Amino acid sequence: MNASLISIAPQYVEAILAGNKTVELRRRRPHMGPGHRLFLYATTPTKQIEGTVIVRGIEVRTVGGLWRQISRDAALARTSFLSYFDKCESAVAIHLAEPQPLAYPLTLQEIRRGSPLFHPPRTWISFNALPLPLQRRLTRALAETVRDSCKMLRASVKP
Repeated sequence: MNASLISIAPQYVEAILAGNKTVELRRRRPHMGPGHRLFLYATTPTKQIEGTVIVRGIEVRTVGGLWRQISRDAALARTSFLSYFDKCESAVAIHLAEPQPLAYPLTLQEIRRGSPLFHPPRTWISFNALPLPLQRRLTRALAETVRDSCKMLRASVKP
C-alpha cells in the first residue's frame, strides 16, 4: 500500500477530518507524492489512529512565501506558524484531500495488543515499515470505513 502513518497533534487531526485544515506543515519534505494515503495518528493525550487523507501535493517554499500561500488552509495562527519554522530556511506544506474518519479509531492500547513493541512515529513512518499486524489492522479499518460509508450512502438514496 502506498501509505504512511503520520503523527499530528489531536486538535489538528480533528480540523483535518472536519475539512477545516487542508494543509499539514512539516520542516522536512517527506518522501511521498500525490495519491499517497496518510493514516492520521493523534498524539497525546488522544493516542489513536483516527482517520486517513490523501496527499494532493507537496509544496516547499521559503517560510514567508509558504505562509502567504497557505495561511487560510493551515488552521494555525501566524505566530504559531513562525514559531514552528523558527530558524528554518524553508517550509513544507503537504496538501490534503479526501479526509475520512475511521469508522472505529485504533487506540495505542489496541495497537499494542497486536504489536507490543510499537511506538508511534515522531513524524511519519512508511506503511511497509509498520509491524505486519498493524498493517493488517489498518487495512481492515480502512475497508470497514469504506463499507460503512457505502451503506450510509445507499440508505440515503433509498426511496
